[in-house]
Amino acid sequence: NTPGQKNGVFRAWVDGQRVLEKTDVRFRHVPALKIERVWLNVYHGGIAAAPRDMTLYIDNLVIARQYIGPMKR
Repeated sequence: NTPGQKNGVFRAWVDGQRVLEKTDVRFRHVPALKIERVWLNVYHGGIAAAPRDMTLYIDNLVIARQYIGPMKR
């Protein structure tokens, strides 16, 4: 985004289908600040603890500046 403005774009696709688009994101305030890492947090919904241990697999995750399409299976 332009530093200090809410004009950043965040888009997400799952299996080639766009599932999210936000066009009013402020990622940074100053020009020198760049995105260096991506951190994924996954939470069980609600306020109660998960009823049992759960497993989540995330694979074929891609972070890119433009849409690249789904990966070959």
